[in-house]
Order: sequence, then C-alpha cells, then structure tokens
Amino acid sequence: MNALKKWWGAKWINAVAVIITEIVTGFFLSFLINANFGTDPCTFMNLALAEKTGITFGTWQVLLNVILFVPMLIFSRTKYLGVGTIANMTLIGYASDLTRYIMSKTLPADFFTHLPVRIIFLIVGLIGFVICCAIYMNLDAGLVPYDSIPKMVYDHMHIKSFTPVRMCWDFLSIAIGILIGHHLPNIGNILMALLLGPTVSFVGNHFFKKLETDA
Repeated sequence: MNALKKWWGAKWINAVAVIITEIVTGFFLSFLINANFGTDPCTFMNLALAEKTGITFGTWQVLLNVILFVPMLIFSRTKYLGVGTIANMTLIGYASDLTRYIMSKTLPADFFTHLPVRIIFLIVGLIGFVICCAIYMNLDAGLVPYDSIPKMVYDHMHIKSFTPVRMCWDFLSIAIGILIGHHLPNIGNILMALLLGPTVSFVGNHFFKKLETDA
C-alpha cells in the first residue's frame, strides 16, 4: 500500500509539474514569436502551416499533433502517452496565443520594432523555452507526438546519443517550414535546432539523474 501511495504521489507531482511547464513554455514561446528572430523548429513549421491554412497557431498545433498521433500509436503503443502528451498538444499553442494577445493590448504598437527589445526577448525566450522543453521531456509524464518521433527512432535504432537524432528531426522541420512558408530561417531557428537536443540530454543526465540518486 505504501508503495502504491508513493507511486500515485509521484505521478500527481509529475502531472502538475508538466502542466505548469507547458504553460510557461507557451509564455516563453510568445517572446520568441514577437522578437521575430526565429522560433523552435516545430513552431517555425507550424507558423508557416497556420499562415498557409488561415488557422490560428494554437489550433494548428493541436491538429498537427493529432495527425502525428497515428504513427505514435502504431510504433510505440502507449509508451510515450501521458499527461504531458495532452498538455503539450493543447497548452503551449494557446498559452502563446493568449500571451501574445495580452502583449498586443498592453504594450505600445511599436514595442517590438526596437532592436534592443527584440534581442532581449530573444535571449530570455530562448533560454526559458529550451530549459522548459528539456524539463518536460525528462519528466517522464508523456510526450507530444512531435517529440515522440525522434524518441522512437532513437529507441528502435539503438543509437548511442539522442542529440543527433533530435537535431536531424528539427532541421527537417525547418526545411518543411521553408518550403511551405517561403521564409528563410533566422538565428533563433538555428540556435534552437542546435541547442534543444544537447539541452534535453544535459538536463536528463545531470539534473534528473541527480534527483533520482538523492531520492
């Protein structure tokens, strides 16, 4: 019974942590979008697709992950399913849309035309977004279909490091965004593609493993 209570408590803590993390991720994502120096590869692709279809970013984010949900179920069954799956699919896009709406109503119209402001928002948004993504992917509370694809490749092909798999997946998303949106990637897109995989590995190997050891 004590073991069951401990397991249940851990699951609830992870669920709450992943929900908060995804909302904060959407908050930092709005910084990157408004800074207009480029976003993470997935968002870069989704913004291009949303612009092409006329659907809001948050809604398209959900639709894309619903499509990717099919191969996720076929190849990994329920391995990567969890609270994080639903939270990431629904919360990040809409949290970003809401934050950008609030900014548009409260900040001056020319606020993001100033280069120093855009650089500050890029740096803060980039650091916050990458760290939040690394935490979410290491919480073991379920992965969104987009993030499960490179994980499945990594698991099934028994590759030594997750980093190159994630980087290839991210650069593929950038290529799709370029083809559909006809926009060239900016510095933010490149930094995200280079930093996301290594940061996920670093946080998992150093921070989360230390927590497990201390526990």
